[in-house]
Parts: sequence; C-alpha cells; structure tokens
Amino acid sequence: MHTSLEKIYSENEFNPTPPELEKAQKLYTSYIKRTVNTLLTFKPLLNINKLGVITRAISDDVDTMQGFRLQEFNKTLSHIYAELNLRKAFGFLSEKELQKYFALLQKIDYTLFSSGRMEKFYKAKNNGSIKVLKKLTKTELRQIKDLKKLKLTKNYLQ
Repeated sequence: MHTSLEKIYSENEFNPTPPELEKAQKLYTSYIKRTVNTLLTFKPLLNINKLGVITRAISDDVDTMQGFRLQEFNKTLSHIYAELNLRKAFGFLSEKELQKYFALLQKIDYTLFSSGRMEKFYKAKNNGSIKVLKKLTKTELRQIKDLKKLKLTKNYLQ
C-alpha cells in the first residue's frame, strides 16, 4: 500500500501545478491577449497618431507593494511585446506599427492611481499613507477641469 505522501506525490506527477496556479496562469494569459486585442482595436488611431497610452505601475521604491511595482510590471510588458510580435508574424501589424506600439507602452507613470480600488489597496499595505504619489496642485486641477469643459464643448459643436 502507498502511504498518503506517496499517493500525493504520484498524483502531483500527473498534475504538477495546483488548480489555483493553473487558473491564475489562464487569467494572466487572458489578460495579456485582451490587452493586445484592445490595443489592436485602436490601430486606426495609431496610424493617424491619435492614440495615447499611459501605463500605470507603483514605484520600485515602495517595498510593500511587491507584484505591483515597475520592475515586476516590466515582465508583463515583455509578455505584451511578445504577443504583439506574434500578431505581427501573422500579418496583423507592420513593423512600423509594432514600433509605434512599443513606443506607446514605454510611457509608464507611477505618480497617480488609475482606480480608487488600487488606492485603497495601496493605503492598506502602507498604513494609510500615499506619500510616494503625486498630489495635484490647485492649478493642475483647474487645468484638468478646463480641459474637460473644452472637450465637452468641442463634442457639442461637432
């Protein structure tokens, strides 16, 4: 008879990764493919230089945010680059378009959050502090509001 450890070991030979890890890998792969699909959806804007992308990550200086820092996010970016290269190989992109996407994805900002949920998570991991993040000045806030008003007016006039 097999001992329980031998049984577990023999079962793991056929399934070397736990189900949670497999599920996480599938979700990650799906995330990469969906990100690339989203970028390709806006390809007509890329060709007329109207597409902008700001990638957000946490500064490498923040030790408490492992997995969300720029150094870890660079691995994700390399997977996005690989998927874009694959799409180029299948004829979805030209070399020039590929280089434009690479240039767009290099714009990485780690001074602001893109969602309230991430801000709450950051505060929870850092004892309520958001010291690394940039605080907008009153002038910057006013400029953003003015820009939003201008866009609304422009859309209304068209």
